[in-house]
Amino acid sequence: MGKMDFNSDDVMFLFGAGVSVPIGIPAMQGMYRAYMDKRKSGISTEDKKTCKFFIREMGVDQDLEEFLLAANSIIGFKDSNLNRFVEKNISRVKTSRKVREYNKKLDSNVKDVVNARKGILDFLSRVCFQFDREMAVKINAGFVDALSKVGYPVYSTNYDYALEYVAIEKNIKINDNFTEKGQRFLWNNQIDFSGQKGFKLIKLHGSVTWYIDGDGTIERIHSNTNINPVGKKVEKIIIVPTRFKDIYAQHFFALYSHFLSSLARARVIIIVGHSLRDDYLRAGIIERKRKGDFQVIIIDPAYPKEIKNELPPSPPRKIGDFIHLPYKWEEFSNEISSIILNFPSNQIVEKCINVLKKDKYKKNKLKIKGNVGVLKVSGDKELTIDLDVYLAVNDKPSRLRAWLEASFTDTEGKIKNEITTEFIEIGETFLGEGLSGLVKTTKTLKIKIPKIEDWLREGYKVSLIVGLVRSHVKESLNPKRQNLIVKDSKVLSYKE
Repeated sequence: MGKMDFNSDDVMFLFGAGVSVPIGIPAMQGMYRAYMDKRKSGISTEDKKTCKFFIREMGVDQDLEEFLLAANSIIGFKDSNLNRFVEKNISRVKTSRKVREYNKKLDSNVKDVVNARKGILDFLSRVCFQFDREMAVKINAGFVDALSKVGYPVYSTNYDYALEYVAIEKNIKINDNFTEKGQRFLWNNQIDFSGQKGFKLIKLHGSVTWYIDGDGTIERIHSNTNINPVGKKVEKIIIVPTRFKDIYAQHFFALYSHFLSSLARARVIIIVGHSLRDDYLRAGIIERKRKGDFQVIIIDPAYPKEIKNELPPSPPRKIGDFIHLPYKWEEFSNEISSIILNFPSNQIVEKCINVLKKDKYKKNKLKIKGNVGVLKVSGDKELTIDLDVYLAVNDKPSRLRAWLEASFTDTEGKIKNEITTEFIEIGETFLGEGLSGLVKTTKTLKIKIPKIEDWLREGYKVSLIVGLVRSHVKESLNPKRQNLIVKDSKVLSYKE
């Protein structure tokens, strides 16, 4: 395929927790369970009591983000109009004994919540720094490289820095609005993710690598620390919004505005592993759809229930405006990377559906073409093989292999089979080494016919078998079913 021109405004990605699960970072429900396990988090007895109170008495879901949202509400309650309303209902006199006792108890409870919140954020940061780096590269390297070439932006609500790590490992420039200044990477208040080249990453909720110092300067540090490179004390800066009011801090609101601006220009949004329970993201997507000329692709085993009623998925295998691809990110990351790298935005949905059809609904095909003739022992033969297959992640790469199988009747009248102990093809033919698992091609395969005296003497019926076999399989003795993707066979004369 020739070089294509891409409009980087046409396509955008939105990433959620499902992208990080395969690299060892649990979603927020799993993160909360891990935090409540003292062996994993070191949670204090007091913090555990506070968390259980939230669940038991306040009905907060066992979900880290929901807990943090509730904690933020309680911490901000003391300075709210609602608290002043409560005080007035306790006593008309602000300094009365009842009000003093109420505020004393409130201060004590808020202090417990502040401590529990700090413990959760510290644990969240530790977990996000401990991701599986090898797996992160394996799953995301093709994707990060593809996007650095086409310029499509990734908006993410995840806190980890796995995608940045992959870009650094692959020496790919990152456009994340931080600018290098001496030893530091500082936030650009002008918000600039421009440039066609490089990996554009917009962290809508911040990151465990984002810190703020006492002067309000935001910087990126790729380590879990409280001291920046010039020795100043810093604090982590992340946000856990599912409410509109939580995004109005200046830097986060600027990122939200950037998201809406991209959404207004995009023709396709690809949403990966995201629940869409964040009100402001969901509202923006719904509003964009109302304006037309817009398609939504959901890559996730389940379609997000938050939008199922208002934006229901199109029928399976049909080209529509809401396409559900029921895959985990690690199963489809290379496939979507190949599609965006090789096709314009107006063909992305069609190409995604083609993969879905081939993977889920169509059988793999391998055919030995033409008249093969006789299997003449100790001789070489050239075969033409037609292939139309889909290789899933666990099938890649696979190898085109050949072997012989003899069929005969034993002395008890039972049909028996014998298989050549080694594969008989000459040279190596691998398939599925690229990003895409779709393979439709014709290959030439050379084979060398082994001499097996018993087969010749007894005149056994012999089949030539050509199969697509997972690359780790080394022997032809009865390839296990799960290692054999597809095969074809021909019964042939076996002669000297």
